[in-house]
Amino acid sequence: MLNIHLALEFSKIVVRELQRVREKRGVSKKQLSEKSGVSRAAITMIEAGERNPSLYVMQALASALGCKLSTLIAKAEKEIAVQ
Repeated sequence: MLNIHLALEFSKIVVRELQRVREKRGVSKKQLSEKSGVSRAAITMIEAGERNPSLYVMQALASALGCKLSTLIAKAEKEIAVQ
């Protein structure tokens, strides 16, 4: 059975990792928007936890940052396993 709390926490961790990568690489939200096709407003809302992105959007953002979504998901899986 799906634990909705765990699913939401998992999503938050993936988004946090995506934001960490963006900031580490010095990419602004505007630049990420231009590269990914996702609006800057949507990126802001996603990073603030006000919007839950689809896998399609997460893939677009990860690809625009030059990282694999699977890597971000694996990090989230490890973190959830520790909790």
